[in-house]
Amino acid sequence: MGSQLSQLISESADNDNELFVDITKISSRELTSLVDSLSKQIPNLSCLDVRRCKLKSVPINIAKLSKIQILRLEDNSIYSLPTSEFAPLLTLQELNLSKNQFTKFPIDSIRYMENLTVLKITHNTISNITPIQKTWLTSLRQLYLDSNEFSLFPIQICVLSRLTHLSLSNNKLVSLPDQISTLACLEEINLKKNVIKFVNPSICRLNNLHTLDLSENELVSLPDDMHLLSRLKHLSLQHNQFSQIPQLIFSLTALVSLKLNDNSISSLPPKIGQLTTLRELSLQENEIASLPSEIKNLRSLRKLMLEFNCLETLPTELALLNKLIVLMLHNNLLKGLPAGLKEMKTLLRLSLGNNNLSEDEIMGQKNTGTSHSRISDPTGVPASSSRRNSRHMRLGKRSTLPRNLCINPVKDLGTSGLGKMEEEKERLPGLNAKLLPTRVPTAPSLGKSSLPSLEKPSSKASDKSKKNKPEIPPFEKFKTPFTLFLDNQDLSRKRKETIKKLPPEGKWNLMIQYKEGSLELLKTLSLTQSPSKAKMKEPVPQDFVVMIRERPNKRDLSQLRQFLVVPTPFVSSFIDCGGINALATLLSSIDCKSTSRRDTNLIIEALQILEVLLEVSPKSVLICCEIVEIVGRHLVNLHFEVRKLILEFFGTVCQEHYVGHGFAQVGDGSH
Repeated sequence: MGSQLSQLISESADNDNELFVDITKISSRELTSLVDSLSKQIPNLSCLDVRRCKLKSVPINIAKLSKIQILRLEDNSIYSLPTSEFAPLLTLQELNLSKNQFTKFPIDSIRYMENLTVLKITHNTISNITPIQKTWLTSLRQLYLDSNEFSLFPIQICVLSRLTHLSLSNNKLVSLPDQISTLACLEEINLKKNVIKFVNPSICRLNNLHTLDLSENELVSLPDDMHLLSRLKHLSLQHNQFSQIPQLIFSLTALVSLKLNDNSISSLPPKIGQLTTLRELSLQENEIASLPSEIKNLRSLRKLMLEFNCLETLPTELALLNKLIVLMLHNNLLKGLPAGLKEMKTLLRLSLGNNNLSEDEIMGQKNTGTSHSRISDPTGVPASSSRRNSRHMRLGKRSTLPRNLCINPVKDLGTSGLGKMEEEKERLPGLNAKLLPTRVPTAPSLGKSSLPSLEKPSSKASDKSKKNKPEIPPFEKFKTPFTLFLDNQDLSRKRKETIKKLPPEGKWNLMIQYKEGSLELLKTLSLTQSPSKAKMKEPVPQDFVVMIRERPNKRDLSQLRQFLVVPTPFVSSFIDCGGINALATLLSSIDCKSTSRRDTNLIIEALQILEVLLEVSPKSVLICCEIVEIVGRHLVNLHFEVRKLILEFFGTVCQEHYVGHGFAQVGDGSH
């Protein structure tokens, strides 16, 4: 235990007074003595993470950690908290008790924690909450009660008037109480995966609400007062029972994201054009037969998801969406394409597979030239770890690869991004001047690419196209990526079951519609991986994604970066299970002006990981709609290394990748 403790203390010193303990390092019986030693040798310990240790109880001496701010005890077997021993933890700001065996909400043990702002107690079996007084938990801002046994909304929490985030997903809720309107500070509420059939109009009094998730319920309508939610930006209504889009939605003019996929919607009303701030519109898995010309008014739209519908034609006005980067149209009934589609210079992903398009119509979307996704260098070998780690090679010299992305950096980044670059260059002496672009070149033409389909090639396909049909690997070779792909797609359960029954060719072709870039990366890495490495136990990418979302820390982020630098299939799997979106969420959750050492280290690690991913699979990074904007916001940070990494990120994007026209392959789309 002595050498083990020394190692843990050393790790804590290297991780900003954060200590991470799991079953591979310490047993539950040793934790009490560990706490004693920690209180003496690391009196300023701020974070203790004890997971997967099979703990049944919390050490009685836990109060000795008088400076503790973050305590994570998830994934154990704890069923209660000691009241007298736990109460003195007055400095505690975040407490995570998820994945334990709580049947009762431990209010008696935490009620006097006046600095507690985040409480996570998900994946337990709590079904009710005892009364809470207004003087308790007065600083609580975020409460997560997902995956419990609530059949009635716990009205006791409605006295927590300062709550900004409330999550009750994956319970058994059937309705919402009138008292929910007392949570006036709520900005985000997650009620996903319940059995709600009716939305109480009281929710419309939450004037500060910007995110509302009601997906995977049994809704057929919305309350008449929905227009009162004037600040609502993100509305998720997928996997419900809507037969048409509720007209009330069109009055929510601040909406940025609207998800209505997997309902029974048969038409898209012209009023959709009123949502001029919309950036993401998800309508896949409906019964939509046509699009209104008013769709041209969605000038801010970045992602338009229309796959698995009944579309036969597309309006010519679709080509006027000059900020669109993702357009998913596969598995429709399209017989033709608007002429202006090939002129959409910002597209990074366009999927057309499994439609009624002729070879000539498909070829009409292709122009001369080449299109690359920067997965490998011109020799076909993935970029080496040394190349990715050498900024002067990657950023100081112009790449020999074709530059096939094009953006208007000033327009897209605004005042938070490249518009400040010249000013920042003057402030940061020693920064390579080549990092900052001086001009934006003209976009090259669309490149050729294959068009995969779930069905066999039509009789109109030429013999030449059959001969050039890409080789499909055996299912055993892409079984794991396929499972990850299916788990992370927002498709209905019925659709997923149908996809599972497809032959290997159909599975591969469907994956290509969404993730061609990362699949090519996987194929290339598999071919170049040495036999010795192939036998090594791979890290689990989902674990790292969960870490980024739930318990980001310098140690694990640094370890993730090391895994990504080495060319293995782990890189592709991390991308496919939502790693880039998790990094974007992490960066957006950190206050741009924060001066805390912990926040600064998290920003630096996240930016370094994005640099590696941008080198390996640039489309996968840039397909994340707001990633450039999110990174740009942190330019106000006063830390030199943060600013330097941000400018290098922008420099890589603008010097080596012109975001747009030549990157828009038909049927391509790496996540």
